Amino acid sequence: MTRWRVLIVALILLAILSLFLFVGQAWRDSLSSGFRHDTGQSPLPSAVSDSLAELPIWLSPLATFATLLLFGVANFYLFPARVRILQAALTVSWMRSFHITLTGLAFSLLFVLTAISASLSRATFPLTVLAALVVFVLVLWGYLALAYALGRSLLRKADGSASPLAALALGLLLLHALIHLPFAGIAFALLSIGAGLGVVITTRFGSMQPWDLNLLLEDKKE
Repeated sequence: MTRWRVLIVALILLAILSLFLFVGQAWRDSLSSGFRHDTGQSPLPSAVSDSLAELPIWLSPLATFATLLLFGVANFYLFPARVRILQAALTVSWMRSFHITLTGLAFSLLFVLTAISASLSRATFPLTVLAALVVFVLVLWGYLALAYALGRSLLRKADGSASPLAALALGLLLLHALIHLPFAGIAFALLSIGAGLGVVITTRFGSMQPWDLNLLLEDKKE
């Protein structure tokens, strides 16, 4: 167990260092180049852009982490049973997680195709926005469950128990650092999207109720 504790501490330090090196630097570069240079027209008022440019480089990753953590805490209190089902589905086995990720990526492609086809007609164009919102919410929900599953697995190996909030914070920190790595971060982001959306779809939004079209054929008996 001591070995796992040392490993967790090392992972936390590496994740924090990665965020400072990559996310913080990218945030500072985008502010200085995007708000202050070239065309003479700034997307933000000069006072706002100057204020943003003076923000510490660690604020951007910290704000993202805090926002996701707060959403995760709300998710715990609103849907504890469904979160438990999502987490359990992601920790059955590596093969099961792989199948979940493939399912999520397939449904992501389906949503993208739906949004593109809907955007080609004025009548269905609102479905493009709706599809984007639906995918964003489902991916976010699944991503939080993925972070919780990752953090919980590591903490349980370290001391046999895991506080839900500590597990969520640890998982978010590690995933957040991974998806912001140069080059490799794109692959980690796609895998996170696939796993997040896939676990929501395969567990039927955490309800574990089966998809059954026979329900549409049954007449209700009063």
